[in-house]
Amino acid sequence: MNRVGIWAWACVMVFGTTLRAQEIPFSENHIAVGTYQLNLTNGYGPWRGFLLDGSWDPLKNGKFIGAITAYDRPEGNGTVFSAGKYQNFKGGFGFFGLISSEGATYLPEAQVTVDLNFDLPWMGW
Repeated sequence: MNRVGIWAWACVMVFGTTLRAQEIPFSENHIAVGTYQLNLTNGYGPWRGFLLDGSWDPLKNGKFIGAITAYDRPEGNGTVFSAGKYQNFKGGFGFFGLISSEGATYLPEAQVTVDLNFDLPWMGW
């Protein structure tokens, strides 16, 4: 891996985040910018991309989150737009998310995510 690849990987690790429904909501608001480059073998070729994401919790009852992720792969270029909302409630939290994309055929045209997380007495291994 060359210096540019190592630098890009380090930027993704330090600054980049992805939208994940299983992530526990944190209290801080944030904006993150990242980029990546992977030089893959076995015919996969180089993968590059850029992401911008952020979260905001104005009412302190669950974050609004959003992300834009651009993909550049040999199969084609595309962009994913995602938005979601965590909602805190007594005994847990829920998540509702929407994803849409344009460009490459390997990206989902649309996706809906609903996730409920309950604090059960036997949790906490």
